[in-house]
Amino acid sequence: MLVSRDPDRQVSSTMCVEEALESAKALLERAKHLGAVQSGNFTLSSGQPSNLYFDGRLLSVDPTCVEIISELFLTVLNANDLQYFGGPAVGAVPILGGMALRARLEDKEFAGFFVRREAKQHGMYRQIEGLFKDGATVAVYDDTISTGQSLLETIAALENRHVTFKMALCILDRRQGGSDALEQKHIPLFNILVRDDDQITVDEEKIRYWFSSESTCEKHFETNYEIGEISFGAKPSQEANEELLIGA
Repeated sequence: MLVSRDPDRQVSSTMCVEEALESAKALLERAKHLGAVQSGNFTLSSGQPSNLYFDGRLLSVDPTCVEIISELFLTVLNANDLQYFGGPAVGAVPILGGMALRARLEDKEFAGFFVRREAKQHGMYRQIEGLFKDGATVAVYDDTISTGQSLLETIAALENRHVTFKMALCILDRRQGGSDALEQKHIPLFNILVRDDDQITVDEEKIRYWFSSESTCEKHFETNYEIGEISFGAKPSQEANEELLIGA
């Protein structure tokens, strides 16, 4: 399900599981066509060696890939009543424009932002740029998650702004510890692709879970942690959890 270019045709804001799987498969094929998936000897930004390289930013600036990614992501965000979406510079920056346009076409609320490693030393001296407010309920994003270092640094910066972390999203989960680190912080992850041994595949299990008619962040928390939304990435007391749910 891609964005219609017929002005008289309404853009759909919902996807069934099979449609999501087909879109994910199309994304993977497009990634291979673009050369975003490479075999060889590489050193990742985490410092870890890898015989497989994935260039998520190449997908984030390709019109076809942006169309697919933004529809998948916004479907999940809308299902969980999420408006604020952002992540580290520069990993999160390219996709924000596509997400904003997709939200406009679907007449959905969307507020994109990105987080610098450090605050600027000029201008407005901001570390967080874009549409953001203290205390927001957010979804955090990075194009690829390996150890999760970049995303965890972003989460640490946002903790100082009293946000509630409802979920994380990425294009590819390399399964090199990052998704486990998010799990420890009780932040559920939606990813489209996954590294499986020495190849990249569609994460069919994850897509089936998130695109099922009953799947929400709250369901994930109840199933895995028996709690609701997590503020500051830590498991709250029962009293604190009730306050979060009441204020959500």
